[in-house]
Amino acid sequence: MKGIIFDLDGVLINSAPDMATSINKTLENFGFSPVDANRIPSFIGNGAKVLLVRSLATSLGYENPEEIYEKVSNDNKKMELQNLPTDFPISLEKIDEMLKWYIGYYKEHSVENTELYPNVKSVLDFCKNNKISMSVVSNKPAAISRRILSLFQINAYFDAVIGPEDTGKTKPAPDGLALAAKIMCEKSGQEIPHSEILMVGDSYYDIWAGKNFGCLTCGILGGYGKISKDDKAKPLADFYLDYVGDLVEVCLG
Repeated sequence: MKGIIFDLDGVLINSAPDMATSINKTLENFGFSPVDANRIPSFIGNGAKVLLVRSLATSLGYENPEEIYEKVSNDNKKMELQNLPTDFPISLEKIDEMLKWYIGYYKEHSVENTELYPNVKSVLDFCKNNKISMSVVSNKPAAISRRILSLFQINAYFDAVIGPEDTGKTKPAPDGLALAAKIMCEKSGQEIPHSEILMVGDSYYDIWAGKNFGCLTCGILGGYGKISKDDKAKPLADFYLDYVGDLVEVCLG
């Protein structure tokens, strides 16, 4: 491998406790009942707005909130919520207001109970010492991702930290990966073929994004995405690990 693109939540960091607290603070601030914090990790992976709307739908008593997601509109200019209940009583304007409040609160409380997964630093050191370029592409807002990486003092390892606001699209669209790869090539001073880039993620959206981009994929089984190497109805990764800390021993060392 000449380049590795990591997802963030559920891969490099265990961030669910702080995200759950921030979501429930947001719901309470706007007069809604909090939801079971143990339920919230299953809502992570499709970006902050989807996380919020799935939690809001749960608070309002709707079933199957995990089915709500975002995709690019037909005119390819913006992301639109899909599978939102037809009788959903909260306007998009109100959702945007709540989202702004959530992002502000979470930005200030993003590492109170968040931690790096075991051996992450060892993986990053190995890649740096072996001149393997690294980036983060997350559906989390990039400003929050950068702040978290900085607070853990690992931001300098990454050539790029990409969020949905950088391309206007979330994974599984490959745009974030393409932008990260472009920056990695520029900073390394060499061309990095797609076949020599590895996408590491814990959700099917990460695997789809990698396949849409045309790179190798690694599925992390111990994250939030409930990814399974036995689900033939979903895209299969090229290989699987329990945690990203196993990456060096299994396939890089």
